[in-house]
Amino acid sequence: MSERVIHIRQPAYLPGIVYFDQLLQADTHVVYDNVQYERRHYGNRNRTRSASHPDGWQWLTVPVVQKGKRDQWYLDTTIDNSRPWAQDHWKTILFNYSRAPYFQKYAGFFEDLFHQEWTNLVDLDVAIVRFINKQLGIKTQIVLASQLKTSVDFDDKNQRLIEIAKELGATTYVTVKGTKGYINPEKFKEAELTLLWHQFIHPSYPQFQGSFIPGMSVIDLLFNCGPDSSKIIRANMQKPTSQDY
Repeated sequence: MSERVIHIRQPAYLPGIVYFDQLLQADTHVVYDNVQYERRHYGNRNRTRSASHPDGWQWLTVPVVQKGKRDQWYLDTTIDNSRPWAQDHWKTILFNYSRAPYFQKYAGFFEDLFHQEWTNLVDLDVAIVRFINKQLGIKTQIVLASQLKTSVDFDDKNQRLIEIAKELGATTYVTVKGTKGYINPEKFKEAELTLLWHQFIHPSYPQFQGSFIPGMSVIDLLFNCGPDSSKIIRANMQKPTSQDY
């Protein structure tokens, strides 16, 4: 049986480079949308460069409806469109990146994106990821966990991940350091599923705004480096290892 690599992670808004580094190293990417929404996480926000902020960067945050929905899942998380967030995000991106070398190459997509009215946060997040995948030449299959047959009723988080991997015919599961608190390697071994840990060293690249600042949304890379973005990510990839962090 040939190796089939899967990774599972929560949705992210305008994800960082690390997200696409993971996508490039998997056959299937599962958007974990039927788990509890995390506040102040990356599901609804990310960072972009900003010359007007003292740190050189700022958050772009999509407001979501939270009142009375403390334990809501990602797939049930709706955007608070009573606030002009989309207009603000587009104006901010335009202000911060209009002079970037490759801004015009991608501006049309984002202008259209922010002129649509989005209801569900996951739909917005996935639409952005699919577009960026296309620009980076990433052909990894994207699957929503909520569309799978695997039950959500597992007391053990490990077992749920294992069952998702099995449903999708995976032989290898790649996880990240943020899961170290609950991942049990023995569970994966018992299930005859190879467990590997994603390794990532942030690449540096030219940022027209000045000195390089890591940890921005991948749009910063695209606007600054255009068609070379894919090469930059691929040249920097590290092999996942069996040792945890």
